[in-house]
Amino acid sequence: MNLVMRTFKRPRPFFLFGGFAVLFAAFVAVLLRVLPGERRPFDYMVAGTFATALALIVVFIVVARHR
Repeated sequence: MNLVMRTFKRPRPFFLFGGFAVLFAAFVAVLLRVLPGERRPFDYMVAGTFATALALIVVFIVVARHR
């Protein structure tokens, strides 16, 4: 049992980063669906900025709850 707990405690930062990446991609996909019409580079920048902010807020909440 102790070996299992040590195995799962070590890669937590990798799970956190992987979850952040998946969450970021999901937010970008949703935001690009919401943006109307023909997209310019500025629209992609706005979608990426909002997705980054939302994903960082979610990750901050997850990390704060676990401490």
